[in-house]
Amino acid sequence: MNKENSVFLDNKYTKAYYKLMENALNREMGDLYYEKHHIVPKSFGGDDSIENLACLFPREHYVAHHLLTKMVEGKDKMRMTFALHTFFHFNKYRRLNFTARQYEHHKKEFV
Repeated sequence: MNKENSVFLDNKYTKAYYKLMENALNREMGDLYYEKHHIVPKSFGGDDSIENLACLFPREHYVAHHLLTKMVEGKDKMRMTFALHTFFHFNKYRRLNFTARQYEHHKKEFV
């Protein structure tokens, strides 16, 4: 896993994100439900290669997208916040429960 993406800040969120990715890459999913996640988002030059995909449980997938909003600044933060927004609103198969506070926080970031 390439951790040398200069877009990402060197902070606790980036460290937590890469730990989550490392854990996902080192486990067998078997018949469990999972969602594919681009480790380096396509908007940051990531691709669809097997090396750039992690199989995450739905809760982990949400956490990964939330962490990505904390790992970047400026226009990149806007892009990752938009990705989190679409994560909630444009996937008819995903049913997420989140608090009003979480919704408010993400909505403010998105706007």
